[in-house]
Amino acid sequence: MFGPGTICLLFRTLALTYYNQYEQMEWGIFPHQGNMMDVLWERSALKHVAKVKTPTMLMQGENDSDVPIAGAEQYYIALRDVGVDAVMVRYPREGHGIREPRHIVDSIDRSVRWYVKLLSSRGKISERGPSRAARGEFSVARRKLSR
Repeated sequence: MFGPGTICLLFRTLALTYYNQYEQMEWGIFPHQGNMMDVLWERSALKHVAKVKTPTMLMQGENDSDVPIAGAEQYYIALRDVGVDAVMVRYPREGHGIREPRHIVDSIDRSVRWYVKLLSSRGKISERGPSRAARGEFSVARRKLSR
């Protein structure tokens, strides 16, 4: 996925980052030429948000210069507006990818809780969450990361 925001916003932003001429290389023209804005909008996740039914968790670094957080914020608001169960997590100091050990652990914790919540509400797993063995393995990994 290119990012949760509009593809138009993404391609405009990519021109300001190290990709520079990405649009011209990928499409042969810039977004403002020909009917490219129409093509990009047609492929935008934001255009089709009303069709979304899947609960969605967005995790985004606040300093991501590849996929700016504004796109994730727009998509999150749109998901909530159409009634989709959505959560957005912003990680300070992070760019394109989560690298700080505490943020990595937080993203894993949140992901596990998110899936436990969703799967238990559908009767797929026990509300107690993962098995004791899985929780034990996770606790060991957590201790190692926080040192």
